Amino acid sequence: MKRFGLALLSLGMLVPVTASATPPTTCTDPYDQAQLLRKRGKLVAARAALEKCARPECPALIVSDCTRWPDEEQSIVPSVVLLATDEAGANLVGVTASIDGVPLAHAPDGTALDVDPGPHRFTFERPGLSPAETTVLVAVGERNKRISVTLKRPEVAASAPVAPPPPLVTSPLWVTGLVLGGIGVASLATGAAFGAEALAGQHQAGCPGNVCGPGSDPAALRTAHTEGNVSTGLLVAGGVLAAAGITLWAISPHRVPEKSSWVRPLPVALGNGGGLVVIGGW
Repeated sequence: MKRFGLALLSLGMLVPVTASATPPTTCTDPYDQAQLLRKRGKLVAARAALEKCARPECPALIVSDCTRWPDEEQSIVPSVVLLATDEAGANLVGVTASIDGVPLAHAPDGTALDVDPGPHRFTFERPGLSPAETTVLVAVGERNKRISVTLKRPEVAASAPVAPPPPLVTSPLWVTGLVLGGIGVASLATGAAFGAEALAGQHQAGCPGNVCGPGSDPAALRTAHTEGNVSTGLLVAGGVLAAAGITLWAISPHRVPEKSSWVRPLPVALGNGGGLVVIGGW
Protein backbone atom coordinates (compact mmCIF):
# COMPACT_ATOMS: atom_id res chain seq x y z
CA MET A 1 0.00 0.00 0.00
CA LYS A 2 2.82 2.42 0.69
CA ARG A 3 4.45 1.77 -2.70
CA PHE A 4 1.17 2.50 -4.48
CA GLY A 5 0.86 5.81 -2.70
CA LEU A 6 4.34 6.87 -3.67
CA ALA A 7 3.68 6.08 -7.30
CA LEU A 8 0.56 8.20 -7.29
CA LEU A 9 2.45 11.07 -5.69
CA SER A 10 5.16 10.92 -8.29
CA LEU A 11 2.63 10.89 -11.10
CA GLY A 12 0.86 13.89 -9.62
CA MET A 13 4.10 15.83 -9.48
CA LEU A 14 4.89 15.12 -13.14
CA VAL A 15 1.58 16.17 -14.66
CA PRO A 16 1.85 19.93 -14.02
CA VAL A 17 5.40 20.04 -15.37
CA THR A 18 4.38 18.37 -18.63
CA ALA A 19 1.36 20.68 -19.08
CA SER A 20 3.33 23.89 -18.50
CA ALA A 21 5.94 22.91 -21.09
CA THR A 22 3.41 22.92 -23.92
CA PRO A 23 2.73 26.52 -25.13
CA PRO A 24 -0.90 27.34 -26.05
CA THR A 25 -1.78 27.47 -29.75
CA THR A 26 -2.73 31.14 -29.40
CA CYS A 27 0.98 31.79 -29.08
CA THR A 28 2.53 29.17 -31.33
CA ASP A 29 0.25 29.79 -34.32
CA PRO A 30 1.10 33.52 -34.65
CA TYR A 31 4.75 32.65 -33.97
CA ASP A 32 4.88 30.13 -36.83
CA GLN A 33 2.83 32.37 -39.11
CA ALA A 34 5.12 35.34 -38.50
CA GLN A 35 8.18 33.32 -39.54
CA LEU A 36 6.46 32.12 -42.70
CA LEU A 37 5.34 35.65 -43.61
CA ARG A 38 8.86 36.99 -43.09
CA LYS A 39 10.26 34.47 -45.54
CA ARG A 40 7.66 35.45 -48.10
CA GLY A 41 8.45 39.16 -47.77
CA LYS A 42 5.09 39.98 -46.17
CA LEU A 43 6.73 42.12 -43.51
CA VAL A 44 3.69 44.16 -42.55
CA ALA A 45 1.53 41.08 -41.97
CA ALA A 46 4.42 39.39 -40.12
CA ARG A 47 4.70 42.32 -37.74
CA ALA A 48 0.96 42.09 -36.96
CA ALA A 49 1.36 38.38 -36.18
CA LEU A 50 4.32 39.08 -33.89
CA GLU A 51 2.20 41.41 -31.80
CA LYS A 52 -0.10 38.47 -30.96
CA CYS A 53 2.70 36.15 -29.81
CA ALA A 54 4.48 38.83 -27.75
CA ARG A 55 1.81 38.80 -25.03
CA PRO A 56 2.98 38.11 -21.45
CA GLU A 57 0.95 34.91 -21.15
CA CYS A 58 3.00 33.28 -23.93
CA PRO A 59 6.16 31.24 -23.18
CA ALA A 60 9.26 33.33 -22.44
CA LEU A 61 11.19 32.05 -25.50
CA ILE A 62 8.34 32.94 -27.87
CA VAL A 63 7.86 36.33 -26.22
CA SER A 64 11.57 37.04 -26.57
CA ASP A 65 11.59 36.31 -30.32
CA CYS A 66 8.27 38.05 -31.01
CA THR A 67 9.52 41.16 -29.20
CA ARG A 68 12.97 41.23 -30.79
CA TRP A 69 12.02 40.59 -34.42
CA PRO A 70 9.80 43.70 -34.88
CA ASP A 71 12.70 45.89 -33.74
CA GLU A 72 14.99 44.22 -36.27
CA GLU A 73 12.46 44.59 -39.11
CA GLN A 74 11.48 48.16 -38.38
CA SER A 75 14.51 49.37 -40.33
CA ILE A 76 13.76 47.23 -43.39
CA VAL A 77 9.96 47.62 -43.71
CA PRO A 78 9.46 50.19 -46.51
CA SER A 79 6.87 52.95 -46.33
CA VAL A 80 5.21 55.23 -48.88
CA VAL A 81 3.51 58.63 -48.81
CA LEU A 82 0.53 58.84 -51.15
CA LEU A 83 -0.27 62.20 -52.73
CA ALA A 84 -2.64 63.35 -55.47
CA THR A 85 -2.32 66.76 -57.10
CA ASP A 86 -4.39 68.79 -59.51
CA GLU A 87 -3.15 70.02 -62.87
CA ALA A 88 -1.66 73.10 -61.19
CA GLY A 89 0.39 70.94 -58.83
CA ALA A 90 -1.60 71.61 -55.65
CA ASN A 91 -2.22 68.71 -53.27
CA LEU A 92 -5.83 67.45 -53.30
CA VAL A 93 -8.01 66.40 -50.39
CA GLY A 94 -11.04 64.12 -50.53
CA VAL A 95 -9.10 61.55 -52.53
CA THR A 96 -9.66 57.82 -52.12
CA ALA A 97 -6.84 55.37 -52.82
CA SER A 98 -6.25 51.65 -53.07
CA ILE A 99 -3.16 49.47 -53.14
CA ASP A 100 -3.23 46.42 -55.40
CA GLY A 101 -7.03 46.74 -55.61
CA VAL A 102 -7.56 46.90 -51.83
CA PRO A 103 -9.11 50.24 -50.73
CA LEU A 104 -7.36 52.07 -47.92
CA ALA A 105 -9.29 52.52 -44.70
CA HIS A 106 -8.70 56.29 -44.78
CA ALA A 107 -7.96 58.90 -47.41
CA PRO A 108 -4.31 59.77 -48.10
CA ASP A 109 -3.35 62.57 -45.69
CA GLY A 110 0.38 62.94 -46.30
CA THR A 111 1.46 60.48 -43.59
CA ALA A 112 3.67 57.45 -44.24
CA LEU A 113 2.10 54.06 -44.84
CA ASP A 114 4.07 50.84 -44.33
CA VAL A 115 3.97 48.39 -47.25
CA ASP A 116 5.68 45.17 -48.21
CA PRO A 117 8.68 45.38 -50.56
CA GLY A 118 7.97 44.70 -54.22
CA PRO A 119 5.86 46.15 -57.03
CA HIS A 120 2.52 47.73 -56.05
CA ARG A 121 -0.33 49.21 -58.05
CA PHE A 122 -1.63 52.49 -56.58
CA THR A 123 -5.01 53.85 -57.71
CA PHE A 124 -6.34 57.33 -56.87
CA GLU A 125 -9.88 58.63 -57.36
CA ARG A 126 -11.77 61.86 -56.65
CA PRO A 127 -15.31 62.87 -57.70
CA GLY A 128 -15.33 65.06 -60.80
CA LEU A 129 -11.83 64.03 -61.88
CA SER A 130 -10.51 61.18 -63.97
CA PRO A 131 -8.93 58.39 -61.87
CA ALA A 132 -5.18 57.84 -62.09
CA GLU A 133 -3.12 54.71 -61.58
CA THR A 134 0.57 54.02 -61.26
CA THR A 135 2.70 50.94 -60.55
CA VAL A 136 5.82 51.48 -58.41
CA LEU A 137 8.53 49.13 -57.20
CA VAL A 138 9.17 49.67 -53.48
CA ALA A 139 12.55 48.40 -52.24
CA VAL A 140 13.41 46.91 -48.84
CA GLY A 141 14.29 49.64 -46.33
CA GLU A 142 13.01 52.44 -48.57
CA ARG A 143 11.23 54.83 -46.22
CA ASN A 144 8.72 57.60 -46.99
CA LYS A 145 8.82 56.94 -50.72
CA ARG A 146 6.66 59.58 -52.41
CA ILE A 147 3.93 58.19 -54.70
CA SER A 148 2.28 61.10 -56.51
CA VAL A 149 -0.18 61.29 -59.39
CA THR A 150 -2.03 64.10 -61.14
CA LEU A 151 -5.82 63.91 -61.35
CA LYS A 152 -7.21 65.72 -64.38
CA ARG A 153 -10.67 66.78 -65.41
CA PRO A 154 -12.35 64.40 -67.87
CA GLU A 155 -11.77 65.32 -71.47
CA VAL A 156 -14.88 66.50 -73.26
CA ALA A 157 -15.54 64.36 -76.29
CA ALA A 158 -15.23 66.33 -79.50
CA SER A 159 -18.58 66.94 -81.09
CA ALA A 160 -19.17 65.29 -84.41
CA PRO A 161 -18.57 67.63 -87.34
CA VAL A 162 -21.74 69.13 -88.74
CA ALA A 163 -22.33 67.97 -92.25
CA PRO A 164 -22.61 70.88 -94.69
CA PRO A 165 -26.04 71.38 -96.20
CA PRO A 166 -26.53 69.84 -99.62
CA PRO A 167 -25.96 72.23 -102.51
CA LEU A 168 -28.98 74.05 -103.87
CA VAL A 169 -30.12 73.52 -107.43
CA THR A 170 -32.93 75.03 -109.48
CA SER A 171 -36.19 73.23 -108.79
CA PRO A 172 -37.27 71.12 -111.80
CA LEU A 173 -40.91 71.86 -111.04
CA TRP A 174 -40.21 75.58 -110.94
CA VAL A 175 -38.68 75.29 -114.41
CA THR A 176 -41.60 73.12 -115.53
CA GLY A 177 -44.01 75.82 -114.36
CA LEU A 178 -42.19 78.39 -116.45
CA VAL A 179 -42.26 76.14 -119.50
CA LEU A 180 -45.96 75.28 -119.12
CA GLY A 181 -46.81 78.92 -118.56
CA GLY A 182 -44.88 79.92 -121.64
CA ILE A 183 -46.59 77.25 -123.76
CA GLY A 184 -49.95 78.32 -122.37
CA VAL A 185 -49.35 81.97 -123.21
CA ALA A 186 -48.17 81.03 -126.70
CA SER A 187 -51.28 78.87 -127.17
CA LEU A 188 -53.50 81.74 -126.06
CA ALA A 189 -51.78 84.09 -128.47
CA THR A 190 -52.09 81.60 -131.35
CA GLY A 191 -55.72 80.89 -130.46
CA ALA A 192 -56.45 84.60 -130.46
CA ALA A 193 -54.85 84.93 -133.89
CA PHE A 194 -56.96 82.06 -135.28
CA GLY A 195 -60.01 83.65 -133.69
CA ALA A 196 -59.32 86.92 -135.45
CA GLU A 197 -58.84 85.11 -138.76
CA ALA A 198 -62.10 83.23 -138.21
CA LEU A 199 -64.02 86.44 -137.58
CA ALA A 200 -62.49 88.07 -140.63
CA GLY A 201 -63.24 85.02 -142.82
CA GLN A 202 -66.83 84.83 -141.58
CA HIS A 203 -67.35 88.49 -142.40
CA GLN A 204 -65.76 88.02 -145.80
CA ALA A 205 -68.00 85.02 -146.57
CA GLY A 206 -71.10 87.23 -146.41
CA CYS A 207 -73.25 84.59 -144.75
CA PRO A 208 -75.16 86.31 -141.96
CA GLY A 209 -76.35 83.79 -139.33
CA ASN A 210 -74.27 81.17 -141.20
CA VAL A 211 -76.82 81.25 -144.06
CA CYS A 212 -75.20 81.84 -147.41
CA GLY A 213 -77.20 83.55 -150.11
CA PRO A 214 -76.48 84.67 -153.64
CA GLY A 215 -73.10 86.32 -153.93
CA SER A 216 -71.79 84.76 -150.66
CA ASP A 217 -68.69 82.60 -150.32
CA PRO A 218 -69.51 79.26 -148.58
CA ALA A 219 -65.90 78.09 -148.84
CA ALA A 220 -64.75 81.11 -146.88
CA LEU A 221 -67.41 80.36 -144.28
CA ARG A 222 -66.19 76.77 -143.88
CA THR A 223 -62.63 78.03 -143.52
CA ALA A 224 -63.77 80.50 -140.91
CA HIS A 225 -65.52 77.73 -138.98
CA THR A 226 -62.36 75.60 -139.02
CA GLU A 227 -60.23 78.49 -137.85
CA GLY A 228 -62.76 79.19 -135.12
CA ASN A 229 -62.62 75.60 -133.87
CA VAL A 230 -58.83 75.71 -133.83
CA SER A 231 -58.96 79.02 -132.00
CA THR A 232 -61.31 77.61 -129.38
CA GLY A 233 -59.10 74.57 -128.82
CA LEU A 234 -55.96 76.64 -128.55
CA LEU A 235 -57.59 79.11 -126.18
CA VAL A 236 -58.86 76.33 -123.89
CA ALA A 237 -55.56 74.45 -123.95
CA GLY A 238 -53.58 77.65 -123.55
CA GLY A 239 -55.70 78.70 -120.60
CA VAL A 240 -55.23 75.34 -118.87
CA LEU A 241 -51.50 75.27 -119.55
CA ALA A 242 -51.04 78.90 -118.54
CA ALA A 243 -53.00 78.37 -115.30
CA ALA A 244 -51.10 75.18 -114.48
CA GLY A 245 -47.74 76.73 -115.33
CA ILE A 246 -48.37 79.87 -113.31
CA THR A 247 -49.63 77.86 -110.33
CA LEU A 248 -46.71 75.44 -110.47
CA TRP A 249 -44.25 78.30 -110.80
CA ALA A 250 -45.84 80.11 -107.84
CA ILE A 251 -45.91 77.20 -105.37
CA SER A 252 -42.58 75.59 -106.31
CA PRO A 253 -39.39 76.83 -104.62
CA HIS A 254 -36.88 78.39 -106.93
CA ARG A 255 -33.90 76.68 -105.28
CA VAL A 256 -34.02 73.28 -103.53
CA PRO A 257 -31.38 70.94 -102.07
CA GLU A 258 -29.77 68.67 -104.58
CA LYS A 259 -31.42 65.64 -102.96
CA SER A 260 -34.81 66.46 -101.51
CA SER A 261 -38.38 65.31 -101.82
CA TRP A 262 -41.69 67.13 -101.40
CA VAL A 263 -45.38 66.85 -102.28
CA ARG A 264 -47.88 69.65 -103.00
CA PRO A 265 -51.47 69.84 -104.30
CA LEU A 266 -51.95 71.67 -107.59
CA PRO A 267 -55.35 73.04 -108.70
CA VAL A 268 -55.98 72.67 -112.45
CA ALA A 269 -58.63 74.48 -114.51
CA LEU A 270 -60.25 72.39 -117.26
CA GLY A 271 -62.61 73.28 -120.07
CA ASN A 272 -65.61 71.70 -118.33
CA GLY A 273 -64.64 72.35 -114.71
CA GLY A 274 -61.57 71.99 -112.51
CA GLY A 275 -59.57 69.49 -110.49
CA LEU A 276 -56.76 68.95 -108.02
CA VAL A 277 -53.52 67.22 -108.92
CA VAL A 278 -50.89 66.13 -106.39
CA ILE A 279 -47.36 66.92 -107.54
CA GLY A 280 -44.00 66.17 -105.96
CA GLY A 281 -40.31 66.05 -106.54
CA TRP A 282 -37.28 64.04 -105.34
